[in-house]
Amino acid sequence: MNWRGLARKDFRDAIRSRSVLALAAGFLVLYLAIGYAGVELVGAEFDGVVSLVGLATAFLVPVVSLGVGYKSIVGARSSGTIALALALPHSRLDLTVGTFLGRAGVVTLPLVAGLAGAAVVASLFTGPPAMAYLSVTVVTVLYGLAFLGIGVGLSLSVSTTRRATVGAFAGYVVLVTLYDSLIEAIVLILFRFEATALVGLPDWARLLQHLGPTQAYSYAISELYPVALAEEFTTTTPPDWLSVPVAVLVLSGWVAVSLAVGYRRFRRAEL
Repeated sequence: MNWRGLARKDFRDAIRSRSVLALAAGFLVLYLAIGYAGVELVGAEFDGVVSLVGLATAFLVPVVSLGVGYKSIVGARSSGTIALALALPHSRLDLTVGTFLGRAGVVTLPLVAGLAGAAVVASLFTGPPAMAYLSVTVVTVLYGLAFLGIGVGLSLSVSTTRRATVGAFAGYVVLVTLYDSLIEAIVLILFRFEATALVGLPDWARLLQHLGPTQAYSYAISELYPVALAEEFTTTTPPDWLSVPVAVLVLSGWVAVSLAVGYRRFRRAEL
């Protein structure tokens, strides 16, 4: 595979984009502010910083990741530059892998820098964070990559930037803000609007709830630090088998499945 050169080129092209740079810079500044605000608004313990970081991440990282990824392939298709890339000894799989990895650098660098900056600022008031914060950073990066995979997969699947824009917006609304409620609505429909069905959701509904990327992320953070982040996104008790490693596998699955589905459509598309 010749994806390495494509990854480097895509990373360079992405960081030259003013919109992407503004997004990353704003993201970094926000985390630095959260490091201070977490102490002042939530409490004098580092747990307060993690709680605020996790809540902000759950809503804002998908915006950044989808914004970086949703036009990555379809934009090149619309401008015609994709023909030049594929005219060189590169396959469509090379282009898919290289694009994702290049954009992954764009998402990961400001995210890690922001989380590190938040920890440094907060530690001036609370003392150094526990080692669990390193795990929080890893899970947060993986959460960003999950939505990047969704964005790139979407970009691979559609043929116009308008469809990519609509798909990215819909993906954010469904997966971040409405996911839990949509599953409850499905249960109500299947049980003919019996309110008692929501009191004890069936096992398959609880499973689906905790397979959402935001739900898996919030669960992992709540397990790593004593914060009630998971309660913000799901009101059901997690299954007994759910653990931080399983949540990590769920987030990794969103990356793999999104790219696989997108690549399958892209492989068969006429460019």
